[in-house]
Amino acid sequence: MSETSDRELVWHRPCADSSCAEVAVQDNDVLLRSSERPAEIITLSASEWSALKESIRRGDFPV
Repeated sequence: MSETSDRELVWHRPCADSSCAEVAVQDNDVLLRSSERPAEIITLSASEWSALKESIRRGDFPV
């Protein structure tokens, strides 16, 4: 992650629950974190983010 502080990022959460995945965009990267562990951030490129979303839509990750 670059020098941008967490305060400058806008985190989006698809649910009102306290345990959610949160997403933010920084430059050309997509940042992911758990609302329960906000300090642990995964950075994905735009192509990695697209591939992840497609895998989720296909059902590659059983819940």
